[in-house]
Amino acid sequence: MRLCLALRIVRIRLIPAGAAKLRPSVPIRTLPAISSSVTSNRYASNVPAEEPKKRAQSIIDSLPGSSLVSKTAILSSGAALSIFAISNEIYVVNEESIVALSLLSIFWAVGKYGGPMYKEWAEGQIDKMKGILNSARQDHTKAVKDRIDNVKQLGSVIDVTKNLFEVSKVGHLPISN
Repeated sequence: MRLCLALRIVRIRLIPAGAAKLRPSVPIRTLPAISSSVTSNRYASNVPAEEPKKRAQSIIDSLPGSSLVSKTAILSSGAALSIFAISNEIYVVNEESIVALSLLSIFWAVGKYGGPMYKEWAEGQIDKMKGILNSARQDHTKAVKDRIDNVKQLGSVIDVTKNLFEVSKVGHLPISN
């Protein structure tokens, strides 16, 4: 209420009296309420919400230890150690700490959300390379088999060569002019 009154006083002092008549204005009561449409769409999401009990259990399971008592002890001793370090100024929270925490948060988010996408992309690339190499192997195997078949057809060349050599030994025909 006081803020609204202070803004009206400032507006009255800054804006000349004739200027309010020059600008068109719409009474506030004629505008529709925006808050109802914004809040109804805000919570509409395709992402399924995780149940609080499952979320709490996953947090508890991520802590080291085998029983609930040991996990609670580890969590409370870590909190107590942090409180002790901050209160005795052993650890001072400054801008570098905030930057480090922000950077670690970004690394965690990239690892958690970008990791599966990168893994899927990398597996796609691996499958693509395997496909290229396997097709090249098959093409090479086919080319070698075709060459072997071509050489088998030339197997009688040796006999023909021997016969031609025998004919060449028999005699030379004189060349007449």
